Amino acid sequence: MAGEIPVLYQSFVAGADLTSSAFLVGTLNSSGLIVPQTTAGQGGIGIIQDAVLATRVTSVMSIGVSRAVYGGTVNYGDHLTNDVSGRLVTSTAKTDCIVGIALESGAVNEIHSVFLSNSINSGTAYTSIAIPLQLAAITTATNVLTFTPGYAGSIVKTQFAVSTPASTASKAATLGLAISGTNVTGGAVALTTAAINALNSNVAGSAVTANNSFGATDTITVVSSSVTAFAEGQGSLIITIAQ
Repeated sequence: MAGEIPVLYQSFVAGADLTSSAFLVGTLNSSGLIVPQTTAGQGGIGIIQDAVLATRVTSVMSIGVSRAVYGGTVNYGDHLTNDVSGRLVTSTAKTDCIVGIALESGAVNEIHSVFLSNSINSGTAYTSIAIPLQLAAITTATNVLTFTPGYAGSIVKTQFAVSTPASTASKAATLGLAISGTNVTGGAVALTTAAINALNSNVAGSAVTANNSFGATDTITVVSSSVTAFAEGQGSLIITIAQ
């Protein structure tokens, strides 16, 4: 049975009819009045406690254990964010604001106890994958390397960092990416002797513009083209991924 342990209540004037909004996530509108949160994943200032008419005062619990309306199937211990109706649902995105942690399992439109955490929005998480490459081993246009990250994300940037310079003149290769056989639009790194003939050189890839999203089972392939084989030189192809 849902129960509450209040730690911090705040009082606000209702900016809308809240008679059907008790135990929903509340936020302040541009006038500083409390209304249900209708932007999914954004969180709010707490859980509306009282079903009141517009212009009346309602309490909002910001810290403690509050009753809350679930917007779907929730399991004990789930980290919860809000849906477009202000109900709590299991968070599935790193960009979600975590409103609380489920203390009871439940289903859509049921009211259950939630430990309020009000974690701030974490924003987009970025991961960098560094792939060491011996440039002299790339002699033709080919699939250089294929791997499976094992999670969903999108490629946002590529670059090549030199660890051993190339010195033999007029050598070149372009490195690109493909996701499960489909070429990423952009992200090509054009390597030339002139660009990588010094230690600590860095070559940026072209802007990534399309075909850059992948799922947990997709493969990412490093593809070479326009190859005039290098005699020496090595470094790391660095792929930046957003999740």
